[in-house]
Amino acid sequence: MDKAKAMRKLGALAVGQLQAKKASDVEVIASEGTDKDLLGVFSNSFVLSNYEWSKKTAPEVEEKKEEDVDERTKRHSKKIDSFELSHEEMD
Repeated sequence: MDKAKAMRKLGALAVGQLQAKKASDVEVIASEGTDKDLLGVFSNSFVLSNYEWSKKTAPEVEEKKEEDVDERTKRHSKKIDSFELSHEEMD
C-alpha cells in the first residue's frame, strides 16, 4: 500500500476515534520511525476529517451543582477544537 494513502487513512481513523471520545484538545506525537515528509499528508487528512458544518445550538444548561461533572457531556459538537502535531526528531 502506498505510504501516503496509509497516512490519509490513519488521519481519518484518528479523528473518528478521538471524536468518539469527545476529545477537545489533541496532541499527536509521531515517533522517529515516521517519515517527516508524510506528516503533512496525515495533518491534512486529520483537518479535513475533523471538519463539521453545523447549525446546532448549544444545549440547554441544567442548573445542577455536582462535584463530579464530566465536561464531555456538555459538548454539543464532536469537532476537535485544538490539534497539535509534533515529531520526536523536530522537538
